Amino acid sequence: MAFRIRHLGVAVAILAGSLSVSPAAQAQAYGNFVCEDGTRHRVSTLVPYVIWGTGCTGSGSGASRVVISSGPDAGVYQCREARVLQGTLLGQQC
Repeated sequence: MAFRIRHLGVAVAILAGSLSVSPAAQAQAYGNFVCEDGTRHRVSTLVPYVIWGTGCTGSGSGASRVVISSGPDAGVYQCREARVLQGTLLGQQC
């Protein structure tokens, strides 16, 4: 039993270290997007919300600020990951 607990402690320490990101890394992986229209959908309890946006502009990737200008889900969101391809945005964990 002690063997398992020791390995669990090591796994938790490794996971905690991988989740901590330095401020410099956060600054490099930041996006800012504005979309003309978009919707926010709850996928599951593991991935809280996904945003689909159209008519989007902006740059960057990774942790991102996403503004939806119009539509039923208009607002400002912070997403753990967001990318734009040909004016269409996919934001995850928003």
